[in-house]
Amino acid sequence: ATLAPKPTSAEGSGMSCPICGKHEELWVCMICGHLGCGRYALGHAKDHATEGRHRFCFQLDTGRIWDYAGDVFVHRRLVQMAAASGGLFELALPAPAVGSSDSAPTTSKALSSHDEALSMELDAILASQLDHQRSLYESQLTELSKQHGLAAEKLKAAREAQEERAQSLKAEVVEVEKRRKALEKQLTSAQKGLAASQEQLGFAKELNQSLLANRREIMAKSGSAADG
Repeated sequence: ATLAPKPTSAEGSGMSCPICGKHEELWVCMICGHLGCGRYALGHAKDHATEGRHRFCFQLDTGRIWDYAGDVFVHRRLVQMAAASGGLFELALPAPAVGSSDSAPTTSKALSSHDEALSMELDAILASQLDHQRSLYESQLTELSKQHGLAAEKLKAAREAQEERAQSLKAEVVEVEKRRKALEKQLTSAQKGLAASQEQLGFAKELNQSLLANRREIMAKSGSAADG
């Protein structure tokens, strides 16, 4: 039996490529769930797979899984999708061969058994690869988380150092302000002392001039008395 998927349109579901907005040829990354358009559109799904090394991508329209590392479809999972979709797939049976009605059921059972074994083998391979990709993706996330934590710690340490430096500068400013006020008080006191000293100096000069004048007057009177 041949299973043929009915193509579905992502436009009706409202899904689109978040980068270019296209509704056609949409693919979902099976590692992280990123949605992007296919290589026959603008290739944003492929760009994501190349940049993130996420090798498996699921095509929404057909249900096929693409392996970017091997550049080939893995398999279609049509039996599982037919069972889950409740009739989204059409079953096309080939015409029976003439004169081989007895051998047809045996041949059909053999093919069905072979397809089932092949499907199980492909499922196991895909599950193994997806698990490997998941482990790789989680290890990358863990490494990025560690780097982010280290960067955050460095930024926190730098911020604390800046805050400590700011507090130190603030304390220095307060101390300088205290010294400035003390010096201003000393300057005011010195200016008052200088004014008092200048006043006393002026008084002393006036007193000295008065004494000199009195001396000259006394000497003049003494001279006049001696002449008389």
